[in-house]
Parts: sequence; C-alpha cells; structure tokens
Amino acid sequence: MRDDSQERTEQATPKKQKESRERGLVARSKDFNSLIVLLFGCFAVLIFGSYIYSKAIKIFEFFFTFDSRILHQGNALMVALNHGMKDGFFIVLPIMGLIFCASIVGVLLMGGWTFTLSNAAFKFERLDPIKGLAKIFSSQGLMELLKSFIKVVLVLAAGILIFFLYFKKMIALNTYDLKIGMGYSAEILIYSFFILSASLIVVALVDVPYQIWNYRQQLMMTKQELKDEYKETEGKPEVKSKIHKMRRELSRRRMMSAVPTADVIITNPTHFAVALKYAEGKMKAPIVVAKGADLVAQRIIEIGKEHAVPLISMPPLARSIFFHTEIGDEIPQKLYMAVAQVLAYVHQLKLYRRGKLKKPKLPEKINIPEDMLK
Repeated sequence: MRDDSQERTEQATPKKQKESRERGLVARSKDFNSLIVLLFGCFAVLIFGSYIYSKAIKIFEFFFTFDSRILHQGNALMVALNHGMKDGFFIVLPIMGLIFCASIVGVLLMGGWTFTLSNAAFKFERLDPIKGLAKIFSSQGLMELLKSFIKVVLVLAAGILIFFLYFKKMIALNTYDLKIGMGYSAEILIYSFFILSASLIVVALVDVPYQIWNYRQQLMMTKQELKDEYKETEGKPEVKSKIHKMRRELSRRRMMSAVPTADVIITNPTHFAVALKYAEGKMKAPIVVAKGADLVAQRIIEIGKEHAVPLISMPPLARSIFFHTEIGDEIPQKLYMAVAQVLAYVHQLKLYRRGKLKKPKLPEKINIPEDMLK
C-alpha cells in the first residue's frame, strides 16, 4: 500500500511516468491549445482571405439582388438556400480544415498523443460533491480561477482596444459600397483575431509552465514508493538480465576507450590481448587497462593499431596476465620480471623510432613461473 503520510520529495521514475501516460495522465494546457487554434485561424484568414472575400461577395450579391423572375418560381426559396449553404460550406471548409489540424498540433506539442478508454468510462466518484468542492478550493482550482479572471480582463481589454480602433469604421459600414464594406469587415475581423491571440499568449505563457510543474508534482514519489518499485523491478529476471547486459556493454566501452592510453598490448596473437599501462613514479606496478579474448581481443588490437600502441606477440605472457588479472588490477608480483622485460623493449623501440638507438631485439626468453602458466 502507498503510504500517504510520507512526504513526496522524489522525482517520478521513468516507470511511473510511463504508467501515468498509459492512464492518459499527461501535462496539458487548454489555453495553449486554444492559442494554437486561434493562431491557425488567423493564418487561415490571411491565406484564404481573398478566396473568402470573393465567395462572400457573391453570396451577398445573390441574396441581396432582387430579380422579379424568381417570383414565378415555386422552388425559388429552396434553390436560394441550397446555393447559399453550398457556397457557405466552401467558405468555411479551408478554415475549419486548418483549425482541425491546429487542434491536433496543439495536443502533439504538449503532452503528445494518448488514448485510453479508462478516462471515458463513467465513474460515480465524479458525481461526489465533496470531491468537487475540494477540487475547486485546491491549488489547481484557485489557479484555474486566477486564469479565468486574467482571461476575462485581457479579452475585455482586447475588446475595448478593438472598439476604439475601429469604432468609426464599424459605425460607417452601412454607408459603404458592398465590396468596400466587406473589405473593412474582413480587416476588422483579422485584426480582432490577432489582438485576441496576443492576449491569449500571456495566459499560455503562465499556464504552460504551471501545468508542467503541476504534472510533475502530482507524480512525485515518497522514498518508500521508490524502494517498493526498485524491489518490484529489480526482482524480475528479464530486468536483471537487461541491467547486467547494459553494465557489461558500458564496461566494455569504458575499457575500449582506455586502450589508446596503454603503453603496450601483449597478444596471443589473436585469441588473447592484454593492454598494459605504467607511469613510473606514479604507479607501483603496471596495470591492466583492457583485456579480451577472440573478437574483443581483435578489437583491442585494431584500436591499438589506430593509435600506434606497440603490439607485442607473446602468447604465454598474454595468457598468464589474462587469466590472473582483472581490468584495473596491477599485474601479479610473479610477473614483474617478465613485464619489465617487455616494457624495457617498448622503451628501446620508442628511442629507435626517434633515431636515438639501434633497432632493439625482442626478448627471446621470458621467465614465467610455472604456476602462472595457462
């Protein structure tokens, strides 16, 4: 059971976030969606403005032009209504299409697409008046009240601004020619859309961060919930297997990144590879920075060649180090002499490449204790 007495101080785990999303619980902002729809509506009017204007002119001319011939037609009214509805449909179609797309875009931008039948199911607890009052007087309810107040103030301010900007034109609309009057009406409509959108931007800028914060607060977990989830997930064999696999892969990548720093790579020559590093004065003995067999050994050798790390083929020593050490370990004390011979050869090889020494010979005999041989 969940212990609600504990304070929720821990961030939600990916598992809890996934479960909440599956239940349809995501951060949503109605005001952000409304803003997107309104902005798309503005752009729709701008894009299709001339098309809407020409169609609207034709509709007005058709309905407000008197023709005595229609008096003798019995179905004149039905024909006129059919004509007006058809033209009106084609006027609003592009705008409604863009607004429909905007409603989807708004959902995808904040919260993403989720679908669950559980939220659509009827629940009696939604009819509980006490819970309803608790929601109203909760922090979220107070925030919604504050947003509603801000929206009323902003819309009222936008309405007053539109009124003062276009009062004279609105009063004089009936005195203009039809086409001029329609043009002024379209202008007033477009600017009204933009002013209302601008006022809603202020609300959205407040609401979006709040909804994200509120969503995260709702998902906060107690320390006990974290422990319970860890026990539940870590106890599953498939989860354990996946974690071990990820750890092995991470360890292998870390090991491979250390190969270029090695002083020498001792090989078998292809079945085993051991990369050693020694910093005189800083380390007691050489350490194993990487080791591997078969494909891993081949990869170590490839990386060594790419970074000019000396490769020494000494099968007995390579096997001995491979089987008696782990990555990060110092070499066994019994192998000090053998590894010292190899490092001395590598040092002479570096001097030879600089032209300071004759080409050295690879040690023919390396002393490895019998109990270290593999």
